[in-house]
Amino acid sequence: MERKSSPGEIFHYDTSLTGRSFRLLTLVPGQGDEDIGCTLTSTTLDSEVDFEAISYAWGDPTLTRRLWCNGKLSALTESLYSVLWQLREEGHRSSLWADAVCINQSDTAEKTQQVRMIQHIYAKARNVIVWLGKEEETDRQGMELMKQIYERVGVLDISKDPEDPCAGPEDFGLPPASYEGWSAVIIILGRAWFDRVWVIQEILSAQSYTARCGAVALQPELLQVVSAKLLKYPGIGPAIIMALEEFRDCRNHAVILGLKMAVDRGLTLNLRNLLALSGDFKSTDVRDRVFALIGVSSDGDSRVVDYGASFRDVLLQVSKQEWQSLATSNGAPAGLASLTFVRHSPRLENLPSWVPDLGVPYFRPLHMYYDPVRSKDNVSFEKVNLLGEVSYSLVFIRFSQRIIHYI
Repeated sequence: MERKSSPGEIFHYDTSLTGRSFRLLTLVPGQGDEDIGCTLTSTTLDSEVDFEAISYAWGDPTLTRRLWCNGKLSALTESLYSVLWQLREEGHRSSLWADAVCINQSDTAEKTQQVRMIQHIYAKARNVIVWLGKEEETDRQGMELMKQIYERVGVLDISKDPEDPCAGPEDFGLPPASYEGWSAVIIILGRAWFDRVWVIQEILSAQSYTARCGAVALQPELLQVVSAKLLKYPGIGPAIIMALEEFRDCRNHAVILGLKMAVDRGLTLNLRNLLALSGDFKSTDVRDRVFALIGVSSDGDSRVVDYGASFRDVLLQVSKQEWQSLATSNGAPAGLASLTFVRHSPRLENLPSWVPDLGVPYFRPLHMYYDPVRSKDNVSFEKVNLLGEVSYSLVFIRFSQRIIHYI
């Protein structure tokens, strides 16, 4: 296994990346408790290169492991270490992209340049590995129950769903609420990955993706459809209602599923609505609330991404660009609707009254709900203006029905 050439040699990035170039890592063979080793090489978006991208939650940045990069000593977070260790144990040989290693995080200019093109990196990857974390003791039990839920309630067609939104697990042939497997499902759905605002862009951009809990692979649609059904029929998993954080995570899953369906059907998503739909997602750097969505928005400008700018400056630039765009497209009504986003906090001084503080938790703006038409059973919306289009999936219809209660 590759090791550094001398005891005091520390890894440094040779040069800053420019243009359309990015780095890829290849794991050095090893086993067991041996340190992780990798080689870093540069390529470009214009090259024919085969690689997989990793989507993961960074976790605690103070918990680190040693990494031997090009034979020199570096470090990586415990979270990224766990996925690289698992892949090495499986003999993974193809190139990988992981932001913490492939981007020089201490180089502000390079970080800005790379994040501006990160959507293209995920889109170019042959596959995206969604790392939910190490396998927990109860994961397999939870996965088996999720498979049962998917098999019995997994169809998104409303005509095939029971009429009673309060139907319990027994109504679907599932174990009773007292079954311990429900807690195992909550543990899986409560993984930190589902909180990250970055996962929206990573999943929407992916050609394909696989979800992993340690060595166990999960069908992506299993996680998302099960979450959507738990939202629609909270009585299926009563414990979900008692665990509010996990219930919020279920909403996040439904958002990811609905947005993915929208993109796959060719619908466009503007930044304003993406920001509204992602209100429950989190980011360590408050600027990433905007940066993480620019690449998949229909009206986003990548030049907004600038890690040398303050959050206040980012908010100003986003608002100015939106109003300038509306001014040239006769979009005044939509511009007035954007004012429903305006919520301020004391942490940002001298922010103009027409500029929303997008780092403040907020309720969904009223403009998302134009004249809903209720079906005869008064259970589902037949039509809502959620993404500026007629709603295209039951997931979003039900999802919008739930969050409208916050208004």
